[in-house]
Amino acid sequence: MPTLAGSSDWTILGDLFIRNVKLYDGINLPISPGCMLASCPFGGPIAIGLPQTQGSHPTNKTVTVSSWKIVICSANGKLLFGSIQTSAISHMFWSKCQKLILVGPGGRILLYDAIGKLQNVFDMGKETQTLGLSQAKCFFNPKDTGLAVMNTAYHIFAINSIDNPVPWKIHDCERRSEPPTCWTVLSSLLKPTSVLVCAKVKFYLGILESTAEHCHFDWSFTSGSYVAMETNGLRNEINSPMLLCLLHDSGVIQIISDDLRTALNSIEFSPSLLPNIDNAIHPLWCGDCAIAIQTSAQSLQFFGINDAKYTHNEDMVTAVDECLFTSAHHFDPVVQKFVLRAASMGMTLCDRYERENFVRVTRLLRVANAVRRLGLAISFAELEELTIYSLINRLIALKQWPLAMKICGLMNVDKEDGLLKVLASWCLALMKECTVARDGTQSKITEEMASKKIFDRLEPYQHGISYADIADMAAKNGLHALAELLLDREPNLSRQVDVLLRLKQVDKALKIADQSQQPDLLHTVLRHLRSLSNPSEVELMLGKIPNAMSLYQSCMHEEAPDKLLMLYIQNDDFARQAIYYLNKAQDYGTELGPFVDHDRRIEYLAKAEEALRQMKDTSAAQIVATSSQLLAENVKNEEKYSVVLTDKPLREAFIWAIGNTDENVVEGLRKQHRLSDKQYWFWSIEGLAKAAKWQQLEKFGRSPKKSPIGYLPLIEVCCRYGNNNLAARFMDKIGGYEEQVKAFLLLGKISDAADIAAKKGDVSTLFQIRRRLPHNSDPWKEVSRIIQSVQDQG
Repeated sequence: MPTLAGSSDWTILGDLFIRNVKLYDGINLPISPGCMLASCPFGGPIAIGLPQTQGSHPTNKTVTVSSWKIVICSANGKLLFGSIQTSAISHMFWSKCQKLILVGPGGRILLYDAIGKLQNVFDMGKETQTLGLSQAKCFFNPKDTGLAVMNTAYHIFAINSIDNPVPWKIHDCERRSEPPTCWTVLSSLLKPTSVLVCAKVKFYLGILESTAEHCHFDWSFTSGSYVAMETNGLRNEINSPMLLCLLHDSGVIQIISDDLRTALNSIEFSPSLLPNIDNAIHPLWCGDCAIAIQTSAQSLQFFGINDAKYTHNEDMVTAVDECLFTSAHHFDPVVQKFVLRAASMGMTLCDRYERENFVRVTRLLRVANAVRRLGLAISFAELEELTIYSLINRLIALKQWPLAMKICGLMNVDKEDGLLKVLASWCLALMKECTVARDGTQSKITEEMASKKIFDRLEPYQHGISYADIADMAAKNGLHALAELLLDREPNLSRQVDVLLRLKQVDKALKIADQSQQPDLLHTVLRHLRSLSNPSEVELMLGKIPNAMSLYQSCMHEEAPDKLLMLYIQNDDFARQAIYYLNKAQDYGTELGPFVDHDRRIEYLAKAEEALRQMKDTSAAQIVATSSQLLAENVKNEEKYSVVLTDKPLREAFIWAIGNTDENVVEGLRKQHRLSDKQYWFWSIEGLAKAAKWQQLEKFGRSPKKSPIGYLPLIEVCCRYGNNNLAARFMDKIGGYEEQVKAFLLLGKISDAADIAAKKGDVSTLFQIRRRLPHNSDPWKEVSRIIQSVQDQG
């Protein structure tokens, strides 16, 4: 065991230094003999259980405790967060998420929040209810808190999450004949939760509904008895693996690895310390480097579990980091400032130092000091693991909204997860107070007073605040007058109308929607009206608002399209008539599947054309007329040649026709749709090549009439459809140098293309040719040689 030395505020265990820090003076907590005490992790509140007896002093052991009063307060005792009156309890714990767990002697579990409000009630199984509870242990998962109990029959039941309590049992090993002397829960991020049970020196390990198996460990004693075991459960799983502390009655503490295979350290102490403890022994972990054991009611014995040597070098960056580390883990603000000034001076002497770490530590220290003054005794390491977001949630739960808002601003927390969340929680608490006051059970606070408080509080934060959301919260709490007052401040009319409709203020919502000049809002109100009222009531309500009445009538006509068309005709609304006919033509082409009525489609297109001509839109009318004519021709050819053409565009119809029909059909399409010469040539060579009519294509390409598109497209289409021979025969038609290069490249004649470019001395084109080739291939090397030759000549 490391040697123990001490001073007024330091405990020295060999190379391990433990500082005794006094956070608060003059604490007046209601602690008395027989009470229970539980402190929340990460510097949260503490809970003190005070036994309530009938006419006798609690120290009298023959007195039966009738009930318990649980006081929830800050660590300095200055803030009282809540109190609970409950029946018999045997254990009391806090979860990582700041929930108080009360365990009854029959395995009944009561779950409370940090201000004493009951959250849930459940039990640990009928067997525990019947036999009674012997022990209970709280354990921590990476993201949750679990609970395990042992009943008087030494059967163990556990739940992995108090928020989702699903009990499971560890089945007894048939070979275990002795009652357990100690046990604990092993929880890990990578492994399932397991329970380790020890009966003197025999170990049993069970995993989630399995039977506990007898385990043999090389480090286990063969005689005596293990009297206590504890894991460093509240830890950072990534940076700090699980360690198991075992206490043997021979006066030995063993530190075991997370896989239970290796004894990392063994510490000897005087066995005479053990009998001084009346109740069960519970080793306490002090971080990951020390163990504390209660040797009497007033004293703790500390043991270091390693002999790590600390070295310091003269590197300035390291010195700055150590200053930051020292300031972060010191509790005196005066010392913090002194060490931070030293770190700041050191940073000026560093060539390069990331100042973000200095800023982060400084801000976190300001946060830690602020919550410590509140009475939450949190360390810097705990604050880092807890995270700012979780700290804000805890402050919200404790109704410490001003401090939470200041922390949000200091740490630049996102508005949605910070400031807005805090303000929403404050508004909700005010509404609940107003609801209770309305019932006459507390001091009066009217809805008008509540609205004034909300306006005053939110005035500096107008940007990003939605009064409609707050009004929605008020409406859900039955505060309709408050909701209406809040809605008057809402700038977003859409949200204002939505909440008014939920409040059944339809008249007001309709008036706002009409004045907004936003048709979508009127549609929203009208849909709501039609879902709740009969047509006569709606028309009566809309009679005073002409715009809304007109829109409502239009909506009704949409349900009967024929009536809608008649309305368009009566109003000479040719644009909507055309749209109506075009939609009908499209519907007849898609909705009927194989039973398409093409005659009706053509008829609707003709009516759409007529409507467009009536509104003097001749260009649109001509487009519709052309589409109608093409549809008629495609239908005719489809029936004649048994091919699908109905919805083909003009280009595809022409390409198909030139490759599959006689010349009359092609000429008819050309004249009727006034194809240009370029269109005719492009589509003709495409159609002939696609139909593999190579002789006709060659004849077409060598016709006396000069091609309006040149002859490179002929070569391209021949190559695309796989006839390179015909493409090569058109090379005599290519006259320009650039077209010759492109033609040879299309034919795959890289050398010829490169030779032509070389004769012109066109190095840029040669580089473009080489980029087409695989690197270091023979053609690539040949082109590279030509490039080099041209460059040498230049």
